[in-house]
Amino acid sequence: MKRKIVTLIVCALAAAVCAVFAFACNKSETVGGLILKADGGGYQICGITDGKLTVAEIPAEYKGKPITSIGAHAFDSNTSLTTVHIPDSVIAVGDSAFYCCRSLTEVTLPEGLTAVGEWAFGGCQSLVNMYVPASVTYIGDYAFCYCTSLTKLTYGGTSAQWSEISKGKKWNYSAGNFTVQCSDGVV
Repeated sequence: MKRKIVTLIVCALAAAVCAVFAFACNKSETVGGLILKADGGGYQICGITDGKLTVAEIPAEYKGKPITSIGAHAFDSNTSLTTVHIPDSVIAVGDSAFYCCRSLTEVTLPEGLTAVGEWAFGGCQSLVNMYVPASVTYIGDYAFCYCTSLTKLTYGGTSAQWSEISKGKKWNYSAGNFTVQCSDGVV
């Protein structure tokens, strides 16, 4: 009970912080309820226009340029979001990108993804299964913190490759009682 109260308080604070980060999307454009901003040779998802969004279909490109990342706090505290489809063009999920998306049950992480930021899926209490591609080289601090329903994390590489990933402190703090299934067995 105490953990739930702490999680709710942290989620409420995150929602307030998220409102501040919306201003970081200056010089942005919108498509399909997503806020994009130019980021080098591509685009970054930096927010959403509808806090009631339930399914996020992230396009692979916009105006002929790839969507390459999901920025910090992009979907932070969207309690309606249940499903996210991330295209192969995305190589990074930013810090707190899906933080406290408590209804999120399905996320498709693409092959080619290299980084999962700090607190990226922290507080996603409805996530049961997650696939992490072998291309990931970094999982940030508390990336899956408080994913209390998580039962299985499937990793696309071997157990030796899993052990080589740079994982932040307590990357799975207070997550569910889950297993990590690699291509050559459970670690």
